[in-house]
Amino acid sequence: MTQSLLTRFQQQWPIGKKKRYQSLVNRYSAELYQYAFWLTLNQQDAQDMVQETYVRCWHQIGSFQNPCAKKQKHSLFALLRHQSFYHFETRCSATSTPEFALGCNPQDANLMGIQSSVAQLPLVYREPLVLQSMQKFSTKEISVLLNMSESSVNNRILEAKQRLITQGEKGHEHPETQCF
Repeated sequence: MTQSLLTRFQQQWPIGKKKRYQSLVNRYSAELYQYAFWLTLNQQDAQDMVQETYVRCWHQIGSFQNPCAKKQKHSLFALLRHQSFYHFETRCSATSTPEFALGCNPQDANLMGIQSSVAQLPLVYREPLVLQSMQKFSTKEISVLLNMSESSVNNRILEAKQRLITQGEKGHEHPETQCF
C-alpha cells in the first residue's frame, strides 16, 4: 500500500514541477524582462537573460517550493542578476545603444527623455533605482539582492536621482541635445 502511494507521488512530481514552473513564468516574466532590459539596455539581450534565468530556475525548481511569493520573486531576481554578470562578461559590447520599446507610447517625448536619462546612469546607480521605482523593492530587499548595506542602497538611489536632476537641468539649458 505504501509503495503504491510513493509510486503515485513520483508520477505526479513532474506535473507538479511543471505547474510550479509555469506559475513562476506567468507571474514574473514581465517584471524580470523589465529589470533585464534596464540592466542591458537591449531588448534581445534582456530576452536572452530572462530565458537563461528560467532555464536555471527549472534546474533549481525545488528551491522554489516556498509558497511565499516575495521569496520566489527575490530568488528569480537574484538568478537574473547573476545571469547579468555572465552576460556582461561574455556578450555585452561597450558601445551598446539603448533601445526603448517597453510598451510605452513612443509619442510621449517626456517619458522617452526620462528613459534616456535613466539609461545613461552608470549601472551601479541605475540598478537600485530601477529595483526601487519600477519593481517596488524595499531598501532592505534591494540591500539583500545587491549584497550591500541599506545605507549604501539609499546613497546610490539618492545619487541616481541627483544625477537625473542634473541631466534634466542640462537638457533644459540645451534643448537641441535632448534625445527624443
